[in-house]
Amino acid sequence: MTRRLYRSRKEKIIAGVCGGLAEYFDIDPVIVRLLMVLLFIYGVGVIIYILAWIMIPMEPPEKVEVEEVVVDTVEDKKKRERVGAIILIITGIVLLFGAFYSMSFIWKIIVPLTIIAAGIYILLKE
Repeated sequence: MTRRLYRSRKEKIIAGVCGGLAEYFDIDPVIVRLLMVLLFIYGVGVIIYILAWIMIPMEPPEKVEVEEVVVDTVEDKKKRERVGAIILIITGIVLLFGAFYSMSFIWKIIVPLTIIAAGIYILLKE
């Protein structure tokens, strides 16, 4: 049986790309997400993530395995989204402050502002 790469439905923060890669390689999704943040910092992460989002299909609903019955309340989901948004905003602000001490001003402004905007979007979409 061949394994297929899918975007994850259960390990999903934005589009399930990192969760799907983690499931495929059988590693913790946090590790994949941290690696993706590093790629964002170097400017190629946004392009890689968007391409993966477009090219990797979403996991079929029938493939989702139910290991145990856990009720995920709307409040729990909102809390996780808020934490993720705050982390994005703080990361963007730290990168933005670092941009003022650098010569490659354009890339080090675009990436932090994109991260901050993503965090604000997540916070405001409630």
